[in-house]
Amino acid sequence: MVERYGTFNRMLEFNHINPDDKDPEYSNIIRRVLSTKQLDEVDKCVLLCRNCHGILHAQNINAEWEITANVDGQKATQRFKGQAIVDLKKNHFTFLTNERMLLNPYHVIIGASKPRTLFGIQLETESLLMSFLKDIDKSKTIKIFFWGTQKIAMEAEYICGRDIILKHDISFSGFKSELMENKGDSPAIWIRNGIALTKEGEIKKSGTVTYNMELIV
Repeated sequence: MVERYGTFNRMLEFNHINPDDKDPEYSNIIRRVLSTKQLDEVDKCVLLCRNCHGILHAQNINAEWEITANVDGQKATQRFKGQAIVDLKKNHFTFLTNERMLLNPYHVIIGASKPRTLFGIQLETESLLMSFLKDIDKSKTIKIFFWGTQKIAMEAEYICGRDIILKHDISFSGFKSELMENKGDSPAIWIRNGIALTKEGEIKKSGTVTYNMELIV
C-alpha cells in the first residue's frame, strides 16, 4: 500500500476476534506510546483493510478450525476459534483468528534423560514447561531444540535456590518477557509471539536473549 499509495493511514484497522474482549478504554489505549497494556490489546486483534473489516462484521460468521499434527509417531490437535469471510463469487473461505499456532514440535531433554518429542500445545496449555522449570533443582538443566535441528529453542540451567539462567531464541513463543534497562523502569523490550519489540517500535525476529530469573512457585 505504501508503494502504491504512499501511505496506509486510514486503510488498515484492528478487528477484535472476540468483541467481548475489547477493552472499554480501547480508543485511549491504542493511542498511547508503546506499553504492555497496548500490546495485550493488539494481541486480541487481527489487522484488516477497511473493506474486509466491514464485510467481516456484515457477514457476522463465527467459525472454528481444527488442525492435527503428526510428527515422529506423536499426535497433537489444536482447535482455533475465530471469524470468517466468505467470497461467494470465488467460493473462497478466509478464516481469521488471533490464537497462536501451538503445533510446532520440539525435542525436549530434561537433565540426563533421553530426548522426547513434544508439541508447543503440550508445553504451554498442559503446563509441562512450567512443570519442568519448577523441578529444575532436581534435573539441573532443560534443553528444548527446534524439531529436526540442533538449534536451541530454550535452555535453562539451575543456579541455586529458585534462581536459574534462562536462554531462549526470540522465535520460541513459550515465554512472554519484558526486559527493563534498570530496575523499576518501564519495559525497553517486549518479547512475545515469537518476536521482540523495542520501545522505539523496532521489530526483531531472530537472535537469543539470556537472563537470570527467580522462579515463583
